[in-house]
Order: sequence, then structure tokens, then C-alpha cells
Amino acid sequence: MKKVIAVMLVLASVFSLTSCSKINQLFSGNQEQSFSYPIAEMPVSIDPQIAQGEAELIIIENCMEGLVRLNAKGEVIPAVAKSWDISADGLQYTFHLNPQAAWAVDTEDEDFEIKNFNKRITANDFVFAVSRAVLKETQAPDFESVSLIKNAHEINESGTADTSSLGIKALDESTLVIRLESANSDFLKSLSSAVFMPCSEQFFDYCAGRYGRQADYFLSNAGFTLRAWNETNLVMRKNEDYALPNPAKADAVTLYRDENAFESFKNDNYDALAVDDDKIDEALADKSLNVQSYDDTVWCFALNCDGKLCSYQSLRQALMLSVNREALQAPDWGKAAVGVVPNICTAGGENYRSAAGEAAIPANDNAAATEKYQTFYEKYKEDTDEEDLPVFRLLCTAGFDANAKQIVQNWQMNFGTGFEVKIQVLSLDEIEKEVQAGNYDGVMMPVSADNGDALVFLKKFAGENEFGYESNAFLEALNEDGSEVAKCLKSENILLNDGAIYPLFTANSYYVQRNQVEGIYFYAFGGKVNFLGAERAK
Repeated sequence: MKKVIAVMLVLASVFSLTSCSKINQLFSGNQEQSFSYPIAEMPVSIDPQIAQGEAELIIIENCMEGLVRLNAKGEVIPAVAKSWDISADGLQYTFHLNPQAAWAVDTEDEDFEIKNFNKRITANDFVFAVSRAVLKETQAPDFESVSLIKNAHEINESGTADTSSLGIKALDESTLVIRLESANSDFLKSLSSAVFMPCSEQFFDYCAGRYGRQADYFLSNAGFTLRAWNETNLVMRKNEDYALPNPAKADAVTLYRDENAFESFKNDNYDALAVDDDKIDEALADKSLNVQSYDDTVWCFALNCDGKLCSYQSLRQALMLSVNREALQAPDWGKAAVGVVPNICTAGGENYRSAAGEAAIPANDNAAATEKYQTFYEKYKEDTDEEDLPVFRLLCTAGFDANAKQIVQNWQMNFGTGFEVKIQVLSLDEIEKEVQAGNYDGVMMPVSADNGDALVFLKKFAGENEFGYESNAFLEALNEDGSEVAKCLKSENILLNDGAIYPLFTANSYYVQRNQVEGIYFYAFGGKVNFLGAERAK
């Protein structure tokens, strides 16, 4: 299927051989109308219900839009929905869709193969999208956001393909109703996430398993359209047929795969950049750049609650009670964390951390740690008939090895030499792969907010999660009625008391753009970048 991109495919082979500035001129004849941005890796899939990487989320942010968008101030603004009503109890949202919302496809093109395709975006496109995201087989990375909808969790846990009980219904083509499990003041913001983007069931079925795998099998409905996707870059072009309130100002944006992005940025190859931790000081010192930062990450010490050792709560608690916070060395870019939830998150319409105060992080208690360890060891011997424990595998990055060694020294003091630990220093990418595979006992790694909602963040640890944590008390606390701040704090403290995770340091995400560039804005969550308002200063 070629849709409307044939001419762009002819140009695709030129991209990797031409400098960024020349590509900008190639598209617009005027460099001021096009922009360049580096990405670490090319997308695997831009299916919005399963997308999770940087490049995927940037494409979806600029080439798709859902019921609402967030503006540069983080405020909810209309997108496909022109208006909405919220019930007095905060449980039901009724959205009225803009009749001009349409998929960016030329159905008159002789190469377009879907007969009687409905270009108009309807309420059913949202019902189909959210229903896909709820299914267990979809394995939506951002299931936490859709789990706010009534019966979503039950449908996902059961593994059923029947989503008829899900709290989302199309009353007609232009009216969508969503019902929640409990009132959530940040739900409208959640609707700007990729997982809530519409999906045409007609187009999805046509793709036959290839949806989102290449440009031909992806539909845009926003200010930009995806016009080319090859091994080294992706090209977004202005959607000339877009008729809603959020059009693109630029003619084109090109995303380039670049493993040395900061050096390329210094050579004027890019207009903006997400800055790695080791380059922050250099970026801040450059007065020709505008810098944005967000306190959206907490580096944590987490345990594999599904592993042979740390499936025992008594051992998890012993390990955490042995941590001496005062002895830990804070990195130059971080401060001591006072909870697992990042400082940027909100609950009940206010900053969560300010409203909730500090979480109940376990205080160092070596005597209690030793007692918990003995309880664990006796139970372990009883369960396994083994005297010797397997080696505890602790993963960390190079910047955290000193803290890892300090913590291990406390363990050996409290537990004795029978508790053997191997510290393995890896890159963050390697650590993430090992954690996903379950090949660890403990790990020091960042946990970031993909969404500004504290409740959604905490739901990372509910159901299937990368740390294997399970707790009925935790789930019940998340779903309690009453104050959002109170139930988030209760859930957070249960998580800490269970010894699943220990917050170490806060960290900021940093983004820069050149002074002569305006209108590129960076979201505080998930690495998304919005180019719809990008323009060069006059």
C-alpha cells in the first residue's frame, strides 16, 4: 500500500547521505521551515497502543492526536473532542467529537486499497483503541493509564477477549462516554497519552499484523503526517488537510538516529536535544541554549520480588532495613529522594509530594534487619531443603557502584558471610534488558513518570510489572474511595514496607533548544517532544 507517500519514498535514499541542513532545504526551500532532532534508536513499532520508545512517542505526539492535547503549559486543550462534560461525581466523561477530525489519507488515490474507507474519526475508533489496550494479549506498556476505566483491570487480569463490560461506549459517531472506577482529577491529562490515540478497526484489520510497523501501515490524524521511515531517519511533513485547532507551523521535521547526538548538536546539526546526565553541565554552561528541566525521575534500589530469594518478604525487609541513607553518596545531579513517586507528579489537582509529605522510607535498623534475615533463612531452608543460598546478583551503573558496595557491606555485617553478593556494573540499557528478563535479584535503576498522575505512576507496581511485585493490600489501597492524595500515600507506604523498592535519589530530565528556535516544547513525561508550534525566531 502506497497511500500518498510515493514521492517521499523516492527521496528516502538521499537522507542518510545528505546533511541535516541540506535536507531541510530539500523539503522546504527555506531552512526556517524545517527542523532536525536526534533519536537514539529507530522505532520498532508506532502502534500507539503498544508504543513506548522515545522515537515512537515523538512520532505519535506529532502525527496523532486523541480526544485532548496538552499545551506548552501542561494544560488540557481540545483535539478530536471539541468539548466534554463531566458528571457531578467525577465518574463519567462524555466527549463530543469534532466532525472535521479525519485520517490523513487520500481515498481517491488509485493505490489506496481499502474500499469504502471512512476517513472521518468516530467514537468507535476510540472504543476500538482502548479495548485493544485493555486486552492482556496486547501487553500495552501504559496499561496503568487505561486501567482507570471501569472494569479494565478485571478484563486484563482474566485474559478474556470480551470487552463489552469495559467502561467506554460510542453513543453515536460523534459522542463517546467513558466511565471510571473512581474519580480521578488527572484523567483528562491521561487522555493525551499514546495509549488513548484512536485506531481505525477497518485499517487495523487491513494491516494484518503489520499495523505501525512501517509508514505504509500507519495512519496520521494530527498536524504532521509520517511520510518516510528508513534505517537512519524518519520524516514528518505538514498535514495540509488538517482542520482542527492544533496545526503544524513547520513544513517538515526529520528525526535522525545518532549515537553521538550531543557532539552533532554542538556542530549545529540539530535544533533541539534531550541531554544525557554526563552532558548536563556542559549544556547548562552554553548561553546560546534554552534549557528545560523536569524533576520526573527517582533512582531506586529495587528487588526482584518474583525471584528465588526476594520472593520472601522477610528477606526484602531485611535488605531494606540494612540501608544506611546517611552513608550513601549523592550524585552531583541528584538529591536524596523522600518517596518513590517523582516530585513532578500530582494527585487531586495538586502536587502530590507537597500535599502528602515524605513517604515512610524504612529507617536503618541493623538489629531488626538481622532478625528478619534469620526468619527468612529458616523459612528458606524449610521450603527448599537447602543450607546454602544462591549468590545474590546486584546490578548497577558505574556511577552507583560505590553505593552498591556500601549497602553490601551492611548486608554482610548483618547477615554474615553466608549471604554472598555479586555486584555487576552494566550500562543502563543492559540493566533494563536484564530486569525485563528477570535476570537479577537487586538493581539500582531510575523509575520515571510516564504520566503526571501519581496514581497512574503507582499502578506501575500493580498487576504484571518488571519487579514482580504482588500485594492485595497494595491493590486495595489504590482502589479505595476518598482522597487521591491519601490513597496514593497509603499505597506508596505499603510498597516501601513490603521491601519491594527503596528510593535513593531524585533526578531531572534535561532538554535544550537553540535560542533562535521557538515553539518546540518538551513534555515532563515519557520523552515526548512536540514540534507543532516550532518556528525560527524572526
